[in-house]
This record gives sequence, structure tokens and C-alpha cells, in this order.
Amino acid sequence: MPIINISTSSGTVEIKEETESEYGESVTSTTIGNVSFISEDITKQINGLNTNFITSYSFIKGSLDVYINGLKMSSGFDFMENNDLSSFYLISLNNDIVKVLNVNSCITIKYAKVG
Repeated sequence: MPIINISTSSGTVEIKEETESEYGESVTSTTIGNVSFISEDITKQINGLNTNFITSYSFIKGSLDVYINGLKMSSGFDFMENNDLSSFYLISLNNDIVKVLNVNSCITIKYAKVG
């Protein structure tokens, strides 16, 4: 779990990498001031049927970015944040997005962590 601290005139930036969590892999946390930004690969949650995915940490409402196979999805059109702010679901018209998800797919997410 390497940690990099960078001191700047406006404060310290800390970058911490965790190799895996229960829900994601390659989890990286970048903390700037009091806010932590998380990046993680949640590909291991793909099972061919599910459209609901869980984040490793709760996120700040509106901060979630979702990428499928490197393409950024649109909040409110391609995915919606669940009210628990620790999961989201894909919006699937005629199951088009679900059809794209297979063993060769990749889902990565980025968000601002609560707390």
C-alpha cells in the first residue's frame, strides 16, 4: 500500500493505493485537503445479469463518474446513483447496456468519498 505525500503551498496531497477491496480492485485514494477522491475498478462485480453496482466507500451525491470499457457514462441517462450513496445502477433501454457487459468488459468509477 504505497503512500505518496506531496506538500504544496495550499496544503498536502496524499495518494494511497489499496490493491483490492470487497467490491473493487486497484482502489486508489487521492486526498486534497479534507476531500478524498477514489478511483476503482469494479469489473469483478459483472456477472452478465446485474445492473446494480456497489462502491467501496460512500460517495458525495453527484460526484460519481462511471466508465464502461473506457467510455464515460452520463449520469441520469446511462446510470443513476442510489439513495444510499454507496451504489448505482445502469439505466438500460431494451437491455442495451447490459448486453455490452461481458467477461471482457471493464467498469471503472471515480468519486469523492463521504467523510
